[in-house]
Amino acid sequence: MMIVKKTPEKPWPRYPIPDQLIRKGEYRGEGLNVIEDKKECTSIGIWDCDPVEYKWDYEYDEYIYMLKGEVTINEIGGDKHKLCAGDFAYFPRGTKNIWNIEKPIRNIYIIYR
Repeated sequence: MMIVKKTPEKPWPRYPIPDQLIRKGEYRGEGLNVIEDKKECTSIGIWDCDPVEYKWDYEYDEYIYMLKGEVTINEIGGDKHKLCAGDFAYFPRGTKNIWNIEKPIRNIYIIYR
């Protein structure tokens, strides 16, 4: 069965990131899971974040599509990637990154747990 949902109006809930992961700036991120399928362990949602730098370790597979803004993502021990509106990215489970958000971003994400 198909599921259709509209993106709820703001304000959205604050998406927490533990303080010890913040490297520079003040974290102000908000978003929400728009569709969840607990049976398939899948979430699809939207996330906004103001400029900040933080470390993130992926405990799940995540795909994102950038709707606006700019972020530089440094893979720990690997490459550096600059993402902006229109870009897709995939983060496999176990990936460790430093996110440096230069301009406020909005992305759509799909998470597989």
